[in-house]
Amino acid sequence: MPAEILAFPLARRAGFIRNQAARYLDLTPRGAESNLDHQLGLQRQTLLRKEIDPVVVEREVHALEQAIRNELVRVRFEGVGG
Repeated sequence: MPAEILAFPLARRAGFIRNQAARYLDLTPRGAESNLDHQLGLQRQTLLRKEIDPVVVEREVHALEQAIRNELVRVRFEGVGG
């Protein structure tokens, strides 16, 4: 089975991650979770449409979720100007 390499891993999309975390600061916790679930679903669908192995897709989506959550914690801890 050949190795599958993603040229642009989701968790390295720094601008997207920062923008998502900034959005969630303005939402209620429930709203933020709902929006995050929606965004992760969109990313999952996009990768699956590109016929990427579902195991790789789930790994990428999980890594993206962790990156967004980490950025949200960082921004809250350091403040917006951090």
